[in-house]
Amino acid sequence: MDTVVVGTTKVKTSTFYVDVTDCGGEDARPFLVDATFYRVHNEQRVSNIREDYFDEESTTWGFSGTTRWDPRFMDNSYAGSWSPYVSAWGSTQDEAYTQRFWVQRAARATTNATPEPIKKRRKITVNGTLTRASWDTNTYRPYLNQTVDLEFRTTNGSYKYVKSATTNSKGNLRTTVTARRDGCYRYVYTGHSTTSDAISAGDCIDVR
Repeated sequence: MDTVVVGTTKVKTSTFYVDVTDCGGEDARPFLVDATFYRVHNEQRVSNIREDYFDEESTTWGFSGTTRWDPRFMDNSYAGSWSPYVSAWGSTQDEAYTQRFWVQRAARATTNATPEPIKKRRKITVNGTLTRASWDTNTYRPYLNQTVDLEFRTTNGSYKYVKSATTNSKGNLRTTVTARRDGCYRYVYTGHSTTSDAISAGDCIDVR
């Protein structure tokens, strides 16, 4: 597991894998494996843990389980890094924290370039928005004071960085560029530990 991105309605399911070795001596098969994810005061149990394989040479059992991330039963404090804690019982009990992973609030971006069509060397205004999922309200809310990259591509080219813009108190973006040739603009947000990245659909301009 690396990252789980959760929006406002769709339930996400993630799979957890763990190997258990020498649980109480040679060929000591663990009869119970339990896993729980922890973050501050929150916890998520891993359910349906099952044995996937046994490697006789290394005396290792592989287990996996699933957990559900339902935004209806989450709040914004769930966003960030989580630490899985695993217990395995054989003739002895072993416990350990394993590699952490991230749960992120889904982000969305939009782009609107105007006017279109436009004469060459005139100014294009590129508006946009950046919002992210709030699990407190189960809606997408404006994401303010965030740096977002504006990218451009020609009709047959690939997107390249043009400049950066910052969202205002309503999550809106606005910047201007000079019209030089036909092409498409889009806003790209790179995200961070608690929020996913977001790439808007491109908005194309006809330059005459």
